[in-house]
Amino acid sequence: MAGNTLLISPTLLLKYGLLDEHFLNELHIEQTDKVDFDAVETIKQQMLEAAYNTFQSANLISSNRLYIFCSQESYWLNDFALYLAIRLTMIQMGRRS
Repeated sequence: MAGNTLLISPTLLLKYGLLDEHFLNELHIEQTDKVDFDAVETIKQQMLEAAYNTFQSANLISSNRLYIFCSQESYWLNDFALYLAIRLTMIQMGRRS
Protein backbone atom coordinates (compact mmCIF):
# COMPACT_ATOMS: atom_id res chain seq x y z
CA MET A 1 0.00 0.00 0.00
CA ALA A 2 1.47 3.33 -1.02
CA GLY A 3 2.06 5.55 1.95
CA ASN A 4 1.90 2.86 4.63
CA THR A 5 4.34 4.24 7.18
CA LEU A 6 4.87 0.78 8.66
CA LEU A 7 6.68 -0.12 5.44
CA ILE A 8 9.28 2.65 5.70
CA SER A 9 12.68 1.08 6.16
CA PRO A 10 14.62 2.08 9.29
CA THR A 11 17.75 0.86 7.50
CA LEU A 12 17.26 3.35 4.68
CA LEU A 13 16.64 6.19 7.14
CA LEU A 14 19.90 5.19 8.81
CA LYS A 15 21.68 5.04 5.45
CA TYR A 16 20.48 8.55 4.52
CA GLY A 17 21.66 9.92 7.87
CA LEU A 18 18.20 10.68 9.20
CA LEU A 19 18.57 8.29 12.15
CA ASP A 20 21.53 7.01 14.10
CA GLU A 21 22.19 3.39 14.99
CA HIS A 22 22.05 3.98 18.76
CA PHE A 23 18.54 5.46 18.45
CA LEU A 24 17.38 2.49 16.36
CA ASN A 25 18.76 0.00 18.88
CA GLU A 26 16.73 1.70 21.63
CA LEU A 27 13.52 1.15 19.65
CA HIS A 28 13.97 -2.60 19.27
CA ILE A 29 10.94 -4.85 19.94
CA GLU A 30 11.50 -8.42 21.04
CA GLN A 31 10.36 -10.98 18.49
CA THR A 32 7.45 -13.22 19.42
CA ASP A 33 5.10 -15.50 17.52
CA LYS A 34 2.58 -12.64 17.16
CA VAL A 35 3.01 -9.10 15.87
CA ASP A 36 2.00 -6.34 18.28
CA PHE A 37 0.92 -3.81 15.66
CA ASP A 38 0.12 -1.13 18.24
CA ALA A 39 3.67 -1.35 19.63
CA VAL A 40 5.14 -1.39 16.13
CA GLU A 41 3.08 1.63 15.12
CA THR A 42 4.12 3.54 18.26
CA ILE A 43 7.80 2.81 17.72
CA LYS A 44 7.61 3.55 14.01
CA GLN A 45 5.99 6.92 14.80
CA GLN A 46 8.84 7.76 17.22
CA MET A 47 11.33 6.77 14.54
CA LEU A 48 9.66 8.89 11.87
CA GLU A 49 9.42 11.90 14.17
CA ALA A 50 13.15 11.62 14.93
CA ALA A 51 13.94 11.30 11.21
CA TYR A 52 11.77 14.31 10.43
CA ASN A 53 13.45 16.37 13.15
CA THR A 54 16.85 15.50 11.68
CA PHE A 55 15.58 16.32 8.20
CA GLN A 56 14.17 19.65 9.36
CA SER A 57 17.24 20.65 11.40
CA ALA A 58 19.51 19.89 8.43
CA ASN A 59 17.42 22.40 6.46
CA LEU A 60 16.66 19.78 3.83
CA ILE A 61 13.13 21.10 3.44
CA SER A 62 14.40 23.58 0.86
CA SER A 63 16.09 20.71 -0.96
CA ASN A 64 15.33 20.42 -4.65
CA ARG A 65 14.94 16.63 -4.21
CA LEU A 66 12.00 17.16 -1.81
CA TYR A 67 10.33 19.58 -4.21
CA ILE A 68 10.75 17.14 -7.11
CA PHE A 69 9.40 14.24 -5.03
CA CYS A 70 6.33 16.20 -3.92
CA SER A 71 5.68 17.35 -7.49
CA GLN A 72 6.05 13.89 -9.01
CA GLU A 73 3.99 12.17 -6.31
CA SER A 74 1.28 14.81 -5.91
CA TYR A 75 -1.30 12.51 -7.54
CA TRP A 76 -1.45 10.52 -4.28
CA LEU A 77 0.56 12.51 -1.73
CA ASN A 78 -2.02 15.24 -1.07
CA ASP A 79 -4.82 12.71 -0.57
CA PHE A 80 -2.63 10.63 1.73
CA ALA A 81 -1.71 13.67 3.82
CA LEU A 82 -5.42 14.48 4.20
CA TYR A 83 -6.16 10.85 5.13
CA LEU A 84 -3.45 10.91 7.82
CA ALA A 85 -4.73 14.19 9.24
CA ILE A 86 -8.28 12.81 9.48
CA ARG A 87 -7.06 9.50 10.90
CA LEU A 88 -4.95 11.18 13.60
CA THR A 89 -7.87 13.44 14.52
CA MET A 90 -10.18 10.42 14.83
CA ILE A 91 -7.64 8.61 17.00
CA GLN A 92 -7.35 11.64 19.27
CA MET A 93 -11.15 11.68 19.54
CA GLY A 94 -11.06 8.03 20.62
CA ARG A 95 -12.20 6.47 17.37
CA ARG A 96 -9.47 4.12 16.23
CA SER A 97 -9.46 2.69 12.70
